[in-house]
Amino acid sequence: MFKKRLLITLITAMTLVLAACGQPPEEKLTNGFDTLLNAKQLESNSTISMNLEFEGLSPEEEQEMQMFLDALKNAEINMHAVKDNEAEKAEATISLHAEMAPLSFDIELPYHIDLKNQVMYLNADSLIENFALMMPELAMFSDQIQGKLIKMDLNDPELASDFDNLPEETMNKINEVFMASIENLGEDDIKEEEDTLTISFGNEEIKDIAKEVLTLINNEMEESDQISEEELNEQLEIIFETITVNDLTIESTFDGDTIQSQKINIDVTLEEAGETMKFNFVIDTTYDKINEEVTFTIDPESAESISIEELLFFDEQLGY
Repeated sequence: MFKKRLLITLITAMTLVLAACGQPPEEKLTNGFDTLLNAKQLESNSTISMNLEFEGLSPEEEQEMQMFLDALKNAEINMHAVKDNEAEKAEATISLHAEMAPLSFDIELPYHIDLKNQVMYLNADSLIENFALMMPELAMFSDQIQGKLIKMDLNDPELASDFDNLPEETMNKINEVFMASIENLGEDDIKEEEDTLTISFGNEEIKDIAKEVLTLINNEMEESDQISEEELNEQLEIIFETITVNDLTIESTFDGDTIQSQKINIDVTLEEAGETMKFNFVIDTTYDKINEEVTFTIDPESAESISIEELLFFDEQLGY
């Protein structure tokens, strides 16, 4: 159980590095990051690409996987996001176009988050429109949910990650870990060209970050759930025998003193039971508005909401 939690938390920790956007010693980037972190309002557009490669598969397995791998590699994934820290709310729309002959998929999924109360709202109409073919039960009870918002409590233990319930003090310490790790990068890991700053992390740097972050999280757990430092180190060794972070690169482009765009690249290799999986993830983000008024398309206060439990109840009534 703890090994699984470590894996999930490691991935989340890496995501936090991405969210932090990188903070090398250069004052320019540190200030740029602070502007984004403390912005009252923020609007961004991102393109996301992923690529998977497998080694050690049988010819039959390769043939079965190839169509999926090609679809993933050629998929067009975009995300438009807005956030208002003063109003304590955020919103994003994820768009996906993928082709897996003879089928093609076009999905657009908007969601809204009440940051103060940690509640997420999904537009039921978009669920019906995008997933009715894959989930026919949605069409069968669409009359009960059409025009409504589906409400999910992000504090629900089944939805919350290990990071969600951490005290603010611990989250600040985690941020300090990332800050220190960047300050300890060597000259070869930091490059500056005109208005672009690039920092790179290797496997050992990620391993050190993971150890410090997981130690902080372990110390915040209930005493009965904590493990010893020796056990934590053993679990980390097991994980990094399987996972190698070949590279994590964050490239930030500036307009004056403000970060205008960022490109983040993660390259990971997983090896287990004679099989190798290589995973590459790239997210390219442009910040369109910083400290300017942003527009939200979902308004929970003016729409009728149903809970995720009610949605599941409709599902159960149909026998699914």
